[in-house]
Amino acid sequence: MSDKSIQIIYKKEKRTLLNKIKKFGLASNGIIFGGLVRDEIIASHFRQEFIDKELDYRKYYDENYHPETKGRLLIPNDIDIYFREPSNIRNFTDDITSYIKLFNGYINIQEIKNSPNFRCFNYFNSFLYLTHTKVVIEINLGRTLRYSGIRLKLDIDIISNDISSITDNFAYEKYTKHLEPPFFNLDFLSNIFVMERINGNTNIRLSNCSGTPLDTMNFVSKSKQSNKILDDIINFRTQFIRNITSINAEYINCFRIIKMIDREFSWDITNVPFTPINEIKEDCRCCICLEDIDKSSSLISVNTIPEMKNILHKKCFINYLKIEQRKKYRNAGNLIEIRCPFRTPFNFKDCYKNVEYI
Repeated sequence: MSDKSIQIIYKKEKRTLLNKIKKFGLASNGIIFGGLVRDEIIASHFRQEFIDKELDYRKYYDENYHPETKGRLLIPNDIDIYFREPSNIRNFTDDITSYIKLFNGYINIQEIKNSPNFRCFNYFNSFLYLTHTKVVIEINLGRTLRYSGIRLKLDIDIISNDISSITDNFAYEKYTKHLEPPFFNLDFLSNIFVMERINGNTNIRLSNCSGTPLDTMNFVSKSKQSNKILDDIINFRTQFIRNITSINAEYINCFRIIKMIDREFSWDITNVPFTPINEIKEDCRCCICLEDIDKSSSLISVNTIPEMKNILHKKCFINYLKIEQRKKYRNAGNLIEIRCPFRTPFNFKDCYKNVEYI
């Protein structure tokens, strides 16, 4: 018997797993939201461009091939899904478990209760009654007798309604009929879309519970805004609109902003007090590392002080922002404050005021 080798393309395997889990969720009447929907919009757009240009499909997963459509390879690390009916969660997790067992994979299902991360970082306002179930999937790709394989991991956050405080069917139906992600707690406009299955077809639309003026717009105005947001998404632009007020608001705001700019496909958040720039006309130094700025470097302009703009290395700025966030500096009002390198507050909590809706 001759030796036979099999090529494993990690991103291709991850995309296959993601599509399968997504299919299970939609078939169980789930509503997918968050980063997956956003990334699917981007990947679908660049995938179609790849096809329209009649490029070599054998090189589809080659990251160095045709960088202009590299967005086709964008694959999220997790899935956020909401079930109006808690009973559908069991169908979903059973389908996942049966599928993962085919590959001797690992799955852990855990209901998270009273998690501060769930309440503060991820999902909902305090007046809503929701439950959070965490699912972790792991598969070892290419595992043999002598090789442990490559770990493929996927996190799933399942959100549903907490019916323990509902006393009758009428109250339950009234509560759940119109509720959907992001539960009036949208962070970025790029995350306003949800994905669901309607009459057998997958549909992506604007959420009706974003907590923004879009929820009550008429059809025409809403369609115009939708097109504008979609154009921003495929160009990796968005606006930060979280307007929750709390002692820890800026800590959470900064955390979310860092996640959007510190990634392979970095986002331009157009209404925050710093801006990515592509070039500079004169020599200057980064005020963080104090090194001369190479004009070909990735740069950030900090504009917290209106009369002066300060150019920084992007890496230096992100590292600074991470350290500043962890400090949890509190101002005179005992509110956490995120300060720029010149000790002026960023005031991310007020960024939503700069957003203009059509």
